[in-house]
This record gives sequence, C-alpha cells and structure tokens, in this order.
Amino acid sequence: MFGYSNIGQILLLGQALTLFRQRRPIKRFNHACISAAASLALCTSFSWQIISSSSNSSGEATPTSHLILVVCQLACASVSLLSCLLLARRPCVYFKGLPVDGEYTVSILNRWTFAWADELLTFAKRHHGLDLVHLPQLHLRLRSEYLEKLFHKKERSNILWKDLFRVHRLELASQSLLAMSQGILQFTPQLAMYKLLELLEQRSEGGAVADKAWIWVAALGISIIVTAWVEAFMHWVVWARLGSLIRSELSALIFSKSTRRKDVKGHQTALILGNTEANGVTEPIASGPAVQQQTQPDVPIIKPLNDEEDEEVQKSRQSVINLIAIDTKRVTDFVSCHWIFSQTIAKLTASIFFLVNLIGWPSLLAGFAVATLSLPFNIWASRTYSKTQTGLMKARDQKMVIVTEALQGIRQIKFSALESQWQAKIGKKRAEELAMQWKAFAVDTVLIGIWILGPVMLSAVSLAVFAVLNGDLSPSIAFTTITVFAQIEMAMAAIPELTSDGLGKPTSLRLKSIKTANWIP
Repeated sequence: MFGYSNIGQILLLGQALTLFRQRRPIKRFNHACISAAASLALCTSFSWQIISSSSNSSGEATPTSHLILVVCQLACASVSLLSCLLLARRPCVYFKGLPVDGEYTVSILNRWTFAWADELLTFAKRHHGLDLVHLPQLHLRLRSEYLEKLFHKKERSNILWKDLFRVHRLELASQSLLAMSQGILQFTPQLAMYKLLELLEQRSEGGAVADKAWIWVAALGISIIVTAWVEAFMHWVVWARLGSLIRSELSALIFSKSTRRKDVKGHQTALILGNTEANGVTEPIASGPAVQQQTQPDVPIIKPLNDEEDEEVQKSRQSVINLIAIDTKRVTDFVSCHWIFSQTIAKLTASIFFLVNLIGWPSLLAGFAVATLSLPFNIWASRTYSKTQTGLMKARDQKMVIVTEALQGIRQIKFSALESQWQAKIGKKRAEELAMQWKAFAVDTVLIGIWILGPVMLSAVSLAVFAVLNGDLSPSIAFTTITVFAQIEMAMAAIPELTSDGLGKPTSLRLKSIKTANWIP
C-alpha cells in the first residue's frame, strides 16, 4: 500500500540528490540539516510501527514480511540520518596564520556532541598544558571588535539593558526555550520510574510484567541521556553564547569610552592671545622709534583644578576600574543565570500537573499553603539583602577612592609624616565595609535557611495529608513525589536570590554610567 511513509521516502531521496549537486559548502550543510530532520521523522515513524506490532494486544499477528520491510526502511533512514549529520559545514578557515575555532567548521553531530574540541583537549593532555599560540582564533561573531560594532549599530536608547536585550535577543530566546524544554524533560525519568514501581507492585501480586518493564527501563535510560544532553547544551549556550560574549562586549565598550574620558590631573591650560580673549586682535609693541604692528604669541595661563573637579577625576578613574573588574562580571552572572526564571515556570507547571495526578489537589494545596506562610519572611529577607548589598558597594567604592588617593600621593604622605592619619582613615572605611559585609552574610544565611526549609516542609506536609486522606501510601507514589519535589527544590530556592540580584543590585544600576556618565563625551 502506497502511504505517507513512501511519499516521505521519495521526497527524502530528492533531497539527498540535491546534496551532490550543491557546490557551496554552507548551503550543502543547510540542506543536509533539513534532510537529517526528515530522516529523523521517518526513523521515529518506523520505530513506532515496530513497537506497535510487537505489543499488539488485539491478538492479530503482524506478517513477518511486513516487519522485515519496516526494519529495512528503518535501517535506510538511519543511514541517511547519520550521513547527513556527519557532513562538514566548511573547510578549515585561517585568521592571522592560525586556524579558526572549529565549532562552525565541523559537522552538526560533532558540534552537538562537542567533539570539535577533542583535538585541543588531547593536545593539552599530551603536553600537560597549553600556551596562547596553541589556541585557535575566535570565530568572527565572538571577537570583541565585532561585538562592539554590533552594539553601536543596534543601540537605540540610553538604557543599557534594553540595548543588550536587542543585540542578544536570539540567544536569550534560545536560552529560555532550552531551559523550558529541559525543565519539562527532567520529569520524564520520574514518569518512567513511577511506571516501573507500579509494575513491580503488580509483580508482587503475581502479574506478568516483564515485557512492559523492559520498555520502561529503556525509556528511563533514554530520558536520562536526552535530559543530560539538553542540560549540557543549554549551559554551553548560556556561557559561550551569552556570558562570555556580554562580558567581552561590555569590557570593550567601557575601554573604548574610557579612552575619551576626562583625565586631567593637577592643572588645566587655557590659551589666550595677548591681553585679549584669543580673538586675533593685535596689540602695538614698542620697538625703537617706530611702532610696529606685531601679533603677540599665544600665552598659556595655568589654571588649577578646584577640589570638586579633582574629586570628580578620582571618581571617574575609580569607576572605570570598578565597572570592568566588578560590575561587568555581576551583570554577566545575572544574564547567565536568568534562565532559571523560565525553567522554574516550566518546572512548576509540569510538576503541578504531575503531582495532581499522583496525590490530588487537597494534598498539593496543603503543601503549598505551608510554603506560602514563609513568603513574607522571604520577601523581607530579600529586600534587606538588596539594601545591604547597596551599602556594601558604596562602602567598597569609598574605600577604593581613598586607597587610590593614598597610593598616588604616597611620597607626599611620607614627607609630611601623615602615615598614621591616612592609616586611620583607610581603617575606618575598611571597618565600615566589614560591618556591611557581616550584615550581608547574616541576611544571606537567613535566606538560605528559608530556602532549604521551604521545599522540605512542602514535601512532608503533602505526603502526610495524602496518607491521612487515603489511609495508605504506596511506595511508587511516595518515592516519585519526593523525587518531583526534589527536582523543583533548587529552582524554587534560587528564584528569590536571583530576583534580589536582578532588581536590587546596585551594580546593574551603576552600569548605566557606561552611556550617561559625565566622563564620556
């Protein structure tokens, strides 16, 4: 019978023929990716036919010839899939005499399995280390020069986070999509384990469950492998496509604009012409009996900076150091961890749906009611921690300004014998910083205690209410419920701290000086 699978095979054959006619390597690679997706769909269809025929409950036997034909079709589709996945994207590319990183050179299979880095890792293992000359050149889109030009091309406002979102919106979208997918896939091993425990309970009652158990064992192994791969690929996108790029981009932006900042120390020069205001008027100068018209040369007048201007120079110089050393790293860390928001939404949605079918609404609502009681304490602790971080950063900035001033004037301090006064001044600022640091650690300890106790109480109360209402608690329900609560524990615990870091962190607000500070022309 001529069905949809036959039509798909004919179309796949046409796609395979176009690969041989295409001479441009990148276009051939793109066509191979499309053919790989079609081959994967056919492999899934044929595998489902084989599983359905082997577990047919109607009693009708599947013809052996039909089963052999489907297996042959599955083998051909698998070979086509593997061939498309092993097709390289382009030849090796060189930049400044060195090979460019092979991530966008190798095949899609080597890219997804991170096999393109095996050669470098093997070299490092064999020679017990790496030097700079052994590292490949970065791809064009990963270089700071390209990132800075791209940022200036797409910037539309004076709000930094909006411009960053506009430049990296595709990476942020892929990060959120992978995080949500990984959050949902994390519950597939729990589902397979729940089915296995149910089958073991049926076997203890005398049921024959061997065939079904093997299917769920295979499903458990495949789900664990797929979940681990999606998680690894998501972290690669987070750090290699967002974290390192944004940090390099911000550092290049700060360095570029800091070269145009006001950096005058000690004096300021103003040029005038004669006794006028540099308007080109000439003044007669006596020379013997005649009076000659002669233009007076430019006379520099030295005007010292006042205290406010000198203090502004010190602050601008120190702010550049803080922006590169501290603020860019913190903003990069927040951007690299914001995927927890989307993953938590997906986890909570999937876990609520799963737990409702396991323990029911009453038990689940009782657990969430206990978790809600700790919400006011959590909000108070998060706000206090945010305010403490703001005070801590201000104390650090004031201390660094004084230390920098002391280092620049260390010779004058020695000549004037002012070591004790400056030591006391620096020690006072250091004591203020340590006091704010101690307060921040204390509030952070309270937050960690709330985050640890919350999920534990949620799981304990839910299972207790379920046991009281139903009079029994089977092992399959108990172990699966505890595992599900453990999966969402980390996400629920990280949300408050991530929220306080993102909304109340002073470094994120201070980074607006990259675009609006007075030391940038």
